[in-house]
Amino acid sequence: MKMKFWKRQTSPEAKTPQFHPQTILRDWGKGDAFRLSDALTGVCCFGATGSGKTSGPAKHLAYGFLANQMGGLVLCAKKEERRQFEKWAAETSRTDDLVIIDASGTWRFNFMNWEASRPEEGGGLSINMVNLLDEISTAISGDADGKGGDNKFWEDSLHFLNTNLVELPLLAGLEVTLPLLRSILTSAAISREQVNSPSWKENSACAAILAEADKVTEKADPETRADFVGCRDYWMQEFPNLHEKTRSLISLTFSMLVKPLITRPLGKVFAADTNITPEATFDGKIIIVDIPVQEFRLVGRI
Repeated sequence: MKMKFWKRQTSPEAKTPQFHPQTILRDWGKGDAFRLSDALTGVCCFGATGSGKTSGPAKHLAYGFLANQMGGLVLCAKKEERRQFEKWAAETSRTDDLVIIDASGTWRFNFMNWEASRPEEGGGLSINMVNLLDEISTAISGDADGKGGDNKFWEDSLHFLNTNLVELPLLAGLEVTLPLLRSILTSAAISREQVNSPSWKENSACAAILAEADKVTEKADPETRADFVGCRDYWMQEFPNLHEKTRSLISLTFSMLVKPLITRPLGKVFAADTNITPEATFDGKIIIVDIPVQEFRLVGRI
């Protein structure tokens, strides 16, 4: 189990959580205590399987977080951890603050659109959205370190594809979703002849969004227009001119990346609409991600 908690905002207008760093969360007696300042440094529990990490220190600290009205995120590794945390929340009168994200899709978070529409200065930047896709790709491959040689080439090629996939709907003013990105790729031109084909221009989602982005950015600032020109050149020149085998492998890698996220069970959670966001934790919500690795394996890791 992984937990991350922080103090509830005192009001919607509050800019920072209202707390004192010496607030005692767990009093250990004789002047020793686990304080809010300690929680800010992080806690890691080590021990063999069955040694009592969850039932001992994790439960002890969780009660302190819950009793002090903190909101946070809980990532379940095992099936029973959701029920365990529900029991702890009930015993500290926090049941109403629980948000259970599971395979049913009752609570949903379209993370791509969330990143695209964040009001902060860094929100809506394609580089941040592409980084999300890169991190998911790493989770799927299980290779956090990466390797050189051919692997590096394919990683860079996928990153470049992701960049142009994300930028195109952003430039066109469209909502960025994983199904839309997949639609752009599957309808992209794969030859110079197809780029010039009236049939492709009439029936391709990629061509339609390129036309919309062209119209939207026609009178935009020079930087935005330059971004469009670069994106247009990729889809109408670079991508069609790739060697067939190279293009097929890059496209297949992207399909393998998004497939788990747009099909069950994760499609209902991450590729639909949004009714819960991470910011809810600042208002005291406790988001429990109940898609445990022990049960769902690769899906849980993603």
